[in-house]
Amino acid sequence: LPTEFSNFNAITMWYVIEHFENLNEVLSTISSLLDKKGILAFSTPSNCGISGKSNKSDFYKNSPSDHFSIWNPKIAKKILKKYGFKTVKIVSTGIHPERYPFVKKHSVQKGTFVFKLFELHAKLFKLGDTFEIYAIKK
Repeated sequence: LPTEFSNFNAITMWYVIEHFENLNEVLSTISSLLDKKGILAFSTPSNCGISGKSNKSDFYKNSPSDHFSIWNPKIAKKILKKYGFKTVKIVSTGIHPERYPFVKKHSVQKGTFVFKLFELHAKLFKLGDTFEIYAIKK
């Protein structure tokens, strides 16, 4: 690569990484473009959120056809390590209490005490349907 396209301090990808067919090429290139201690940050859907946990087969069936990879925080951390990154922060996002089977079945309304309890549960147990990850190149 030409030198004007190297030595970045940070690279971000918001809801993009799941769309790449060749992750090895993408992650290798990102690693080569980042300075030592450069930051990689991305967000993506998670199969460990409430949608994935409550009905895995529906989660995969409803996943868009242009998503070539399905992520979760544990897998992301392991994959990034292979490319020379140390994960420093993972944030569970996409909190959707309305996707809990109980909330759906009983039509629990947003703003009610019960809805807020499920929202708190999702936040405490990191059950967001998406997540953000922040990693530093070693």
